[in-house]
Amino acid sequence: EKSAAWVEESQALDASLAEDAAAEEVRHAAEKEELAAQVHEARDMAAARAEDAEAHAAESTNLAAQVAELRAECEQLKGVAEALKGEAELLRREGEALKREVEGVEKLASEKAALAQQVAALTEGKERAARLEAQAATSASEKEGSAQRAALVGGWEE
Repeated sequence: EKSAAWVEESQALDASLAEDAAAEEVRHAAEKEELAAQVHEARDMAAARAEDAEAHAAESTNLAAQVAELRAECEQLKGVAEALKGEAELLRREGEALKREVEGVEKLASEKAALAQQVAALTEGKERAARLEAQAATSASEKEGSAQRAALVGGWEE
């Protein structure tokens, strides 16, 4: 009887241990599943982060290329600005030369006007001299005529 009780107790203990072991295995299996789910989630997050990192890297590369293009354009624009600056200086010099030419033309025009006034004055003087000459000739002719009349009158008186 003792042995049967002992066997029964041993079997009950074995059954209890087996139950505990089965419960422990279920718990371990649940923990493994949870860990597997966490690992899967961590892998998904890592993959998403890797994709984000790749996208950021691609964007950075794109931005770097754009920066390089903008720098090249800036260099071109600097060259254009220098060329325009040189052209502006050339135009400024040409403007100054034209201004001097205009001043020379204005001076010549002023001198021409002064000469025209002198010519007009000389012409007026010439015309006046011709009138005076004509008057002098008329006066001389009248004097000669008077002298001849006086001589005739004087010859008649004698």
